[in-house]
Amino acid sequence: MSILEQSKLKILSDNKIQLEYKVPIFIAAQNSLQIIDCIKIKVKYFKLAKSKSSIYHLIPFKDRFIQILSQKLKIKKGNIIFQKKSGIESKEEYKISGMYCGIILDNKNWTREYKISKILKNE
Repeated sequence: MSILEQSKLKILSDNKIQLEYKVPIFIAAQNSLQIIDCIKIKVKYFKLAKSKSSIYHLIPFKDRFIQILSQKLKIKKGNIIFQKKSGIESKEEYKISGMYCGIILDNKNWTREYKISKILKNE
């Protein structure tokens, strides 16, 4: 099942919509990615008012969201990478460009500390 099939659509205005869906959080470890968690995010999209196309484009996250995520995970903002899908997806009659498909935490020290804490907690 794709991310878009699991998402909830909310119409904000004639030119804006909001999708709510879950994305996995990955850690970069030994040339591979491991899923450590999934979070639910709300992402807004806009349609160009003067454009004839009906494609809704991604509105990037505000810095405040990234800061909260950084504090929650205790990792620097620069080590958080948002992975996006390219291409156009369809949800109901809406065409959506640029969906997030994952969050990558790329910091070797943080990954090492995370794994050690998991071992100590026996998870």
